[in-house]
Amino acid sequence: MSTGIKISKSGKSVTSTNPQDYILNSKWGKIKIIKQGGGTQTVNASTTADTTIPHGAGFYPIVLLFVEQTPGAGRWYGVPFKELSGESVYISSDLGFTSSGKNVFSFRTVNTTGDTKNINYYYFVIGATGHL
Repeated sequence: MSTGIKISKSGKSVTSTNPQDYILNSKWGKIKIIKQGGGTQTVNASTTADTTIPHGAGFYPIVLLFVEQTPGAGRWYGVPFKELSGESVYISSDLGFTSSGKNVFSFRTVNTTGDTKNINYYYFVIGATGHL
């Protein structure tokens, strides 16, 4: 006998073998945060900077990326976006540069100003951890 947590739908049995009969069954796969982290990216004046972060999932996960365009300002934006709030530093929405692969994800920071800029970023790599 295996142990775990089961919550069946109203009118369904907790002994069912049909995954659709459950609200939660710890026996089957779940969506989880595989990796999370953050950092600071420096982008020289009127250039771009590419960042590649390994996640090692072995499949194409969902990546949630948030950027604070002015470090310390407390305004975090979900990516991709372009020039929000009058800011001139943003993450490219071009999927050739901002994308998730089987073992890494990448993003390109674009600086359209004449000054070197720093941005802070934070990410969550999300994916299924089991099989039905």
